[in-house]
Amino acid sequence: MSIADVQARMAAITAQFVSPLQTVAVASASTATASGSTATTFAAALAEATASTGATGSTGAGAKATGTAADLIADAKRYLGVPYVWGGTNPDKGVDCSGLTQLVYGHFGIDLPRVSYQQAKEGTPVHGLANAKPGDLLAFDSPVDHVAIYLGDNKMIHAPRPGKVVEISDVYETPTHIRRLLPETAPVSNAATSTLAAALPGGLPMANSLLAQYPALAAALGGSSA
Repeated sequence: MSIADVQARMAAITAQFVSPLQTVAVASASTATASGSTATTFAAALAEATASTGATGSTGAGAKATGTAADLIADAKRYLGVPYVWGGTNPDKGVDCSGLTQLVYGHFGIDLPRVSYQQAKEGTPVHGLANAKPGDLLAFDSPVDHVAIYLGDNKMIHAPRPGKVVEISDVYETPTHIRRLLPETAPVSNAATSTLAAALPGGLPMANSLLAQYPALAAALGGSSA
């Protein structure tokens, strides 16, 4: 990547994240009647966040994730009806099974590999569907050739195959792997997430991504990402 490419990327990051966060900072300053330190703390957190050299990717599956299983499932349901496209990662055009899971978990600070058999090695193992929790990753066959997100009650959301769309279905066969990617004690949705989601153009997914990278932002907004 050339210097010009790096500069262009940094400019894009600034336009995408810094301006919306400044909007939140102004809002915090105007409403900080209950706590006079809110605006100051937020400004410090904003400075910490924007002082970064521009890494905006999600964290690894073993690192700190944000949001609850309910949040993750709600996000996944936004893609119901998106057509299956082999190798697809763009919901505007279509996704395959691992493209869907990579997209959804990525919104919550969990950076999954691209293909299903690699995703089936992430997180921690869960032994048997009876022990699975909503938000767990289900993987099928050996070698693994399909992944889905468990919804609970023997239901999952997935991108099944060519000619189909993202749908909710029964868990039609016993998964060969079940992986827990969200924390065992999932962080609760809080005022920090809600405030950021309302102010950012990317809504909840962007808010969760930012809170995963910069926990100080959550504390500044009166909540915690942990």
